[in-house]
Amino acid sequence: MAVLNLSTMLSATEKQAALGRIGCAGMQGRASAWKIVDWFVRLTRNQTPFSEMAQVEVESLRQEYRALQEELTERTGRVNQDTVSGEALEKFRSAVCHHLELLADAGRTEFGPFTVTRSVYMPRQNNSSATVLDKQVYSGDLVEPLDGQGLLYHLSVLIGQIGLAILRCPYCAEIFLRVRADAEHCSRRCQANAHARHQREVSQKKKLRLNTKRKNWKRNVSKIQKQLPGAKIKRPGRKR
Repeated sequence: MAVLNLSTMLSATEKQAALGRIGCAGMQGRASAWKIVDWFVRLTRNQTPFSEMAQVEVESLRQEYRALQEELTERTGRVNQDTVSGEALEKFRSAVCHHLELLADAGRTEFGPFTVTRSVYMPRQNNSSATVLDKQVYSGDLVEPLDGQGLLYHLSVLIGQIGLAILRCPYCAEIFLRVRADAEHCSRRCQANAHARHQREVSQKKKLRLNTKRKNWKRNVSKIQKQLPGAKIKRPGRKR
């Protein structure tokens, strides 16, 4: 397999473009968390080896990977970036796929172990009489991003924040992130196809029941006619 050694640093323009493709540029809170988790889910849907993908496609993914590393760790003031090779992306995608499949199929997975550094910052105030409650405390966790561990850690945190299930679509078997609490399929298309298939199955079962009923009726008629030749037998359910 060809080794893709890709550049390390992103320009500000590249970073914003990458976050825009992910869909979380300028977003905060739960909405941003949902978009980022959805990026992880979409990452696992294409299992084509990175060595066989177009270079521009791999570069686009690398930039998104790097942009998330920077976005999720920059508040700590420490962004120790690793080199994002094609081999590293393969390993990262495989790890994400493993965790998402366990969540979708078994409802449980375990990330880590991680080495976590917890940073706490409390700005000093000139007013010496200020109480602790008057001060804002900023805190954040840092997991070194090497080998994708930082992003896997943030994935585990973000899944807990969004509060929606990661499921496997019963129609196409793709893993997806629930849009609504009552969503059962990954898309409207799969929902419509599943409904159509259900209707066909219901229709086929009904047809089978009717055919079985007709066969049983004909069998009973044949027995009666043998016992009572010339007897007139009315089909059930028919009007005179």
